[in-house]
Order: sequence, then C-alpha cells, then structure tokens
Amino acid sequence: MLTNVLTKFRSDLEKSMEKGLNCLDFDKLVKNIEAGNLFVMASESAVIVFEKKFFGNKRVVNTVLCGGDLNEVSSLQKELEVDAEKNGADGVMIIGRKGWGKVFDGYKDVATVYFKEFTK
Repeated sequence: MLTNVLTKFRSDLEKSMEKGLNCLDFDKLVKNIEAGNLFVMASESAVIVFEKKFFGNKRVVNTVLCGGDLNEVSSLQKELEVDAEKNGADGVMIIGRKGWGKVFDGYKDVATVYFKEFTK
C-alpha cells in the first residue's frame, strides 16, 4: 500500500523536494519512511510526509513534504493536527516557503530559515 501511495504522488513529491533544495531524493525518502524516520498521511488526491521530533522542549510533528490537490493537502494537515494533539504532541510545525503561511489557518511565522549553498 505504501509503495502505491508513494508511486501515485511521486511527481508531486519530487517537485516539492526540488523546491526544498533537493535535501532528499525519492529513494532516500522511501528509505526514511521504511526506516520509521518519516511518516505518511494520504488521501485519494493528496499526501503529507511528516516526522515526529523534539523542537527544543516541544514535542512536535513537522510536515516535511506535501503534494497533490492543495485543498486536500489543507484537509490532511488538519487531520494531522488532530492526530498529533491526540497523541501528545505540543504542536505541529511546517518548515517551508513563505507561501505556506497563506494556505494553513492558525500558523504563525516564528522563524525564517536562511540557507547558503556552497558551489562544488
């Protein structure tokens, strides 16, 4: 089942990874999911990849990647929030481009991530 979900949304996930500076490629994504480092929530038309981690003293669920229909991604994110709270998380965070702040309700901008890529 997981393979089917990832295959179905592969193109969307690869586009998202590309915009995220290619910190992951599809094979590494699959390996991290299989190893239990990343988790997947999906519907018929959208997918969210997330991780469970500590952010300072806070136990959080961090949305890492998403793809598919934007309205459905938003609905999935709300489901993820409910599930995270029910399972003891202190909150949910998204490290993403500024545009995501317009998509999800109730999130506040708490940091800006700067990245300098070295040429090789």
